[in-house]
Parts: sequence; C-alpha cells; structure tokens
Amino acid sequence: MKKLVQAFRQLAPFDVSGETPRFERLPHLAIYLPKTGRVQEVESGPRKLQVRLQELAPMARIREAVHQLRLFNRADMRLDARERITRMIIAETATVIADTYKKHVHAGGGLPEGEERRDALGNCIALLEELITSCKHLFKHDYALSDRKYRASRERIYANGVRILELVRWEQRFLALRYQQLSDKSWREANQVFFALACVEDPDRRVPLIRDLEWCRSREQGGGRAEASLSELFVSLQVFGVLDVVSWPANLTRAVDSCLCRLREQLRPRPDEGEALGENEVVIHATQNRPATFRREPAASPPQVILDLAPLDRYLRRLHDELEQKTFVGISDWKMLPDPLSRIPAGDALGMLRFMCGRLRARERKEQRFPRFQQESQRIYPGFVECYRLFRDQAQADSMEVQENRLFRDALAGHSAALADRSADESESRWWVVDDSDGGMLVTTKETRYAVPMDVGQLVAFAPDESETPPRVGYITRMQRRRQGYIDIAVVKIASTVEHIFLQRPAGEGKEQRYPALLIRSLANEWQVIVPPRRFFVSGAPLIMGRGGEQMPLRLGELCIGRREFLVFQARSPGL
Repeated sequence: MKKLVQAFRQLAPFDVSGETPRFERLPHLAIYLPKTGRVQEVESGPRKLQVRLQELAPMARIREAVHQLRLFNRADMRLDARERITRMIIAETATVIADTYKKHVHAGGGLPEGEERRDALGNCIALLEELITSCKHLFKHDYALSDRKYRASRERIYANGVRILELVRWEQRFLALRYQQLSDKSWREANQVFFALACVEDPDRRVPLIRDLEWCRSREQGGGRAEASLSELFVSLQVFGVLDVVSWPANLTRAVDSCLCRLREQLRPRPDEGEALGENEVVIHATQNRPATFRREPAASPPQVILDLAPLDRYLRRLHDELEQKTFVGISDWKMLPDPLSRIPAGDALGMLRFMCGRLRARERKEQRFPRFQQESQRIYPGFVECYRLFRDQAQADSMEVQENRLFRDALAGHSAALADRSADESESRWWVVDDSDGGMLVTTKETRYAVPMDVGQLVAFAPDESETPPRVGYITRMQRRRQGYIDIAVVKIASTVEHIFLQRPAGEGKEQRYPALLIRSLANEWQVIVPPRRFFVSGAPLIMGRGGEQMPLRLGELCIGRREFLVFQARSPGL
C-alpha cells in the first residue's frame, strides 16, 4: 500500500513534516449536491428530533428520517449542525437498516415482489441515499479547505470519506436484493472520493465502521468493533460490481462479503503504470462511472489504479475443486465454503463458484444481438415442472383433453401476471422481446403483484407468441428492475431440440421410481439431460432412460450446469 500512496503523492505531492504543508488535491470533485436555499431551521432541535424518531415504529422511523434529511440536504446549514444531525440519524436508524437487511437477504428477490418487502427495502435505500448526500456535503466542504485548515481537519475528512463508501456499500447491497444496480452517478462519486483521499492520505488506514452496521468482520477483530480502511471498502464495491450480482439469486449475494473478509490482505489496488493488464486484472480511473473494467478506457486520465483479482480467482477455484471431489465420492459436508454457499445444495454451490470464476476474466460476446424494433412477444413457461409438462403435452398433441388444457396454459404463458391488475394495461404484462441472439434473449414486462413466480437460475421454456415455432429451453441468468415498474429478464438458451423422457435407477438400487427429465441437444450439438436435483443424480451414475416407449441404459457424464431447481449433465447411452 505504501507504493500506492507514493504513486498518488507524485501526482499530488504534499509534505506534512514541514511548517507550511502543501496539499495538492484533485482540482475538481465530480460530486453532485442538490441546490441549497433558505436556511432550514431545526425548530425542534436535534434532541427533540431524536426523541421523535425513537417514539416511532421501525419503518415509520426510516420514513421520517428520509423526510427530514431531504429538507436538511436541500438547505443551507452550518457544518457542525449538519454533522450532528447526520450522526444522530445514523445512530437512530442503523439497527433498523441492519435488521431489514438480515430479514430479507435470505429470501428471493424475483417475481412477484411482496409489497412489504418492496416498501421496506425501498425505504432503506432512500434513507441511505440521503445519508450519503449529507456526508457528501461535509466531505466536499472540507476537501476545499485551505492547507492549514485541511491539516487540522484530516481525521474528520478521512472519516467522512470512509463513511461515504461504507454507506454506498450498504446501498449497493440493498439494491442487489431487488435486482438493481448503483447508478452511474453513484459509481463516479464513490470513485472520486477514493481517489481524492488517496492523493493526500493513506488509504490503508483503518477506522471504526458504523455501530450496528457491521455485517462482516475478520477473525482477528474478535468481538471488538469492526474496522475498515478506505481501500477495503473501495475493493468491496469494485468486486461486487465486477461479479455483476444482479445475475445471482438474491439470497446468495452475501457470498461476496464472506470471500472478501477472508482475502482482505490479498486484494489491494496498486497504481497503474501503463503495463499490460493480466488475465484477472481490472482498472479504475478517478472519474469512472461504472465498476472496474478489464480494459483501459482510451479517454481516461490519471490517476488510475489496477486491482488484481487473481487471489480471489484461485480461492474460488480451490473451493470448487474440493467441493467437486467431495460431491463425486458422496460426501455431503462442505462447511469449508463461505457463507451462504455452505448452506445450499452442492449443485447450486458448484454452479455459483463456476459463475463467479467466469466473471473474474474478460468476456467477449460470441453471438450477435438482434434488437427488436417491432413489437414481438413470447410465451414463457417457468420452472422445471411446467417445462416438462409442455414437452410431454406436445408429444400427446392429438388428445382433445390435452389440447383444451394447453389453451389455458399457453394463454397464461403469454403474460407475466396470472391475474389482470387494474393499474396496468393488459399489453404491459406481456413478455416483450428487447433483443435476441443465438445464445440468449432479453425480455421485459410490467411487474405487478399478480406476477407469476420467477427468479434467477430458474429453468424456462419459451416460444414466440402466436407462432408454430417449437419451444426451446433456457434458464434465467439475470433480472434487473427498472423505473416505472418494469423488469428486464435475460434468458440463456441451452438447447436446440428438447424431448421429454423419464429416468429410473437400475434394479436393486432403491425404489423403482420414475423421475421426469428432458433430453436435449445442446447448442454445441451434444446430448444432455436436464433433471431435478436428487442425491443420486451425480456424474458417473448409471440409470435407465425411458424414451418413446423404449428403455435403454444411460450414464450421467460431466455436470454442465448446476442450479437449485435443475441440473444439466452430459448424457452417455448406446441408444443416442
């Protein structure tokens, strides 16, 4: 870290040992603050406001704090008054924020989102945004002080900078629970705060975190108050962004923080000296309005830093290999995994580890996207059971009973909502295609309280609406909630042809129960099977496949995709 500080000081040198220290700070902070007007008097005073907050129920306290901060953040106020109010509101709401996060982090964030969850998370996000704005008022004022006054206020300025990144991290985590991301403005300002302080301070200096908002602590901290440095918070924000956590099931987002707690000493930014970037290296510059990237931006100006993610990549790959070996030999204990991966099925954990490793390298889109300029809708059938039923019914299309049943199910599949919502147009609940490619598809729809249950990692079948095109299968790889109540859903296509089959364990190996499965031709033209998670569905397992009235031996090959609801294996059979 000393090398990083020295590099920044070459860009902005200062000397704290002399009698007249000279601070060469960033010439301009690209930090947005709302316009302030007439002085907003705190009529009741901070103490009376504190008492009022304490008398309110938890969520009412959050809403009142948001209301008060919106007034204060848009008013001219004395610096000390603004600081006292900010600290008081943080102290009175920190427990509510932490409890809300703990309550909802283990639940899915997909469709439909309950009203209570949406309001609770939305209120906390609004409060965090206002607290960040209040801290930015303090930071921007102090950063522009004269050298003499800056030197006298260094501890406060550094603490406020750390507080901003700490609150931005909490905002980022709350947004992820709703499949949302930090805005471009939030990224730019967070990066600005880091570089602004790294020019004149030691970014590795640790300070206490907000009491009651300490969700991750390293072992050496024991039972004491958790601490973090500017660099640690900066790295945490960047890694969370690089891993693109809106592509995760919301209940697994804490895995990032569990990993970062274990690798805190190994993930450090270093100055960018123009050398070629390594396979796992990302770069960030001072005015960047997005997370770290695997390529330098041509128009980027110094200062810049490089973050080597190789230690995280090695750690995740080691965990993956250990878990794969234990799964192969039938050991079900994988407590060595970071929480919460240690509490989910092995197939799901393996899939997440592979996904995380894939995000730690630069990726190129292989398939060309084709935007849809004309309205085109899809029928989407979510879930393994619904997919299996669709392809089974297609094989029995001559049955009048099946045809009548499919009329209802196909009509339902054309909409994201099972029931019409008076506040939404019927057409808004259709699955509209945004763009399409050979490997995936992006659709959008209006979210309502009657939405069909869906989440990241779920198997889906899909086909163009009002078309005879055969349906295909894929799985949801990403959700992102946008403004005006719309949600985007990205689907990865995994098969070109699909047929329903059943699988059965050989005689003498348990009950002769038939298990539904799908036999597919992958996009790489390989035979594969999609099965529900069962402990005996593992690589190398011998099975009996029922296909088209015939039975034949089948052996499961390598696990290709592992998700909570389904597994995809290579299929080996003399009948294929």
